[in-house]
Parts: sequence; structure tokens; C-alpha cells
Amino acid sequence: MFLISDDKPTGPYWKEFQRTGIRVQLRPIDQAMMISARYVATASAAAAAQEYEKAGKTWTVADQAAVLNTAFNLQLAKSAIVAWEGVGLKVAQKETAKRVKKPKKEKAAVVTEANIEAAMRDMAFYDDFDDVYVIPNMPDATRKNG
Repeated sequence: MFLISDDKPTGPYWKEFQRTGIRVQLRPIDQAMMISARYVATASAAAAAQEYEKAGKTWTVADQAAVLNTAFNLQLAKSAIVAWEGVGLKVAQKETAKRVKKPKKEKAAVVTEANIEAAMRDMAFYDDFDDVYVIPNMPDATRKNG
């Protein structure tokens, strides 16, 4: 369950991710985003459980929690991220520096589902998104580890 109240932004807003130094423009969370994220997370957990069974592995509560949380946050990120500044620049500049002495400034990565998935595979970006977007929208009773 997420908190939806009158004091939340009504349109996209910018947030700075502390670990990565990336600025991200986010849509305010709404019930449709939550329902979609829950559905995707549940489907992902069911598919993962079947894969575990086929492989002869034991599906634990910890496995289920990890899959649910990751899929939920990824789906929310796909729905929430509108724009970003700084994604793709650091990697692009490092790669360019290997080829030439003076790296040229390359364009930032475009916001697409594939690029959001790639960004969310980076733990610092994932944790920033969780800290800035997911956790602040959770009721106090459901917050864990902080």
C-alpha cells in the first residue's frame, strides 16, 4: 500500500539521486501505477517459482521477497521515470577516453524501457530510486530497515 495524499506533487518533479549524482524527473505515484507494479511483481514471482521447481531448487520466502521487490520497483521505475540527466555520460566518457586522449561529451541515454531496465541493474541507481520514490510513498507501518 502506498500513501496518496493532497500534499504530493500533481505533475512530474525532479529529484537528485544521492549515490549516483543523477537527476531524475518522476511522475507522481498513483493507484494505476501501484496496481500495475503489483501485478507484474506477482507474475514475476510465479514464473520464478516455476523455474526453481524445474531446476529442483527450493523456493524460499527470501527468494520470493527478492523477486517481488525487484519486479515491483522495476515496474514502478518504468511508469515513473520521465526524464533524466547524467545517465550514460559517465560510461560514455570512460569508453571515449580509452579511444582518444580528450573525451568528447556524448549525449545522455534516452529514457526507454530498456534503458530504465539497464539503469535499475546498477545497485546504486536501484537503491536511489527505492530511497527517493518507493520508500517515501509507503505507510510507516510497512517500512522496513529504516
